[in-house]
Amino acid sequence: MKKVLLSLCVLAGLSTASYAQGIIGPKVGLSISNARDTKVPEGEEAEEYQSIVTPQLGIVFNARLGDYVSLRPELLYTQRGFKIDNSGSTSTARLNYAEIPFNVVGTFQAGPGKIEVFAGPSVGYMFGGKFKTDSKEYGIKGEDEPTAGDPDNFYVNYLNVSMNAGLGYNWKGLIFQAGYNFGFSNFNAHYEDRDSQEESDRSNDVSKFSSVNLAIIYLFGGKDE
Repeated sequence: MKKVLLSLCVLAGLSTASYAQGIIGPKVGLSISNARDTKVPEGEEAEEYQSIVTPQLGIVFNARLGDYVSLRPELLYTQRGFKIDNSGSTSTARLNYAEIPFNVVGTFQAGPGKIEVFAGPSVGYMFGGKFKTDSKEYGIKGEDEPTAGDPDNFYVNYLNVSMNAGLGYNWKGLIFQAGYNFGFSNFNAHYEDRDSQEESDRSNDVSKFSSVNLAIIYLFGGKDE
């Protein structure tokens, strides 16, 4: 399933390139990343997560469809995470994602440049990370949670589906961008036995990522964009 989803996103980007004139450029930014518990088991309280600053960088393809609308698929390295403080003990999670946002961008003239409004879905695949406590550092794996447990690794759902929305200002291909990413996927790990009671109970323990994103994009040959 994960390979199918990522392949579809890549094909969508390639199809866009085939049917519209496009330009490409780098993207560099940072995220104020956090998490939220949208559902917890009965009798438990939602975790109080704190934000951390994480990097984001990659390649942007901009395909103009008209004077005011573009399609903008991206291929990004994005780090997501959070911090938890419990009674003086601190834990920090940093997860690495290969992410493919696919935004629709609307533009209109404002002074010497153009204001951009964008929104669209994003699919991310987790390929590792670190979970640090005061006493130990764990690896993070995007696999099914092992039945016997694993003392050295912290397991999460490898797939993250989310939604982007935000604003930008484009001056001759140089874009200053601010946006928000709202996660839909439960990042708690699945269980190996999908028919088990633990897997059934997973729907009662739902945690999702979110982030505020700030970035700079430069589109080569984008002075007229």
